[in-house]
Amino acid sequence: MKTSWNYDADQITITFDASVVQSSILKKKIEELGYEAKAAEKVPGKRAPTKRMSLEKSIPSDLQAALARAEKDNHLVVVDFWATWCAPCIKLKKTTLQNPLVTQLLEGVELVFVDLDQHPELGKLWGVHSVPDVLFIDSRGRVFDRLKSYEAPGPFGKRLEAAIAEHSRTSEK
Repeated sequence: MKTSWNYDADQITITFDASVVQSSILKKKIEELGYEAKAAEKVPGKRAPTKRMSLEKSIPSDLQAALARAEKDNHLVVVDFWATWCAPCIKLKKTTLQNPLVTQLLEGVELVFVDLDQHPELGKLWGVHSVPDVLFIDSRGRVFDRLKSYEAPGPFGKRLEAAIAEHSRTSEK
């Protein structure tokens, strides 16, 4: 299976051998990660069909840039979906994400804030139903951890350390 990102077209392409991977299972797994999966037409002369996941056309430029840097530099991406009216979101930003332990851990991470009110389609695409909703995404675009509430600095720091370690371990393969 091969995955490639096209940030200009806002698409992730997954090419796979249909004799090894069931497309229905792959589609389900993609959708469990909060993405929309669409089947592309079969490529003439090739046995395996291509599956495409489309990302919202109006993805924020700072998120596009963070994902591109993460892929290039092999960094973890932390996407914090929030809203101006959300008290737990503000508390997360002001206490947890400003905590010295957490800010030190965030130095090697791409952190992006996405206002859900301004980008509801992006939230829908990633299955964000309430805020705060913090996604931990590896450099290949895989969401491998998620926080759906406020978390104090200590537990958040431990979560972030574990995410960084997991990202380092899996990106070495």
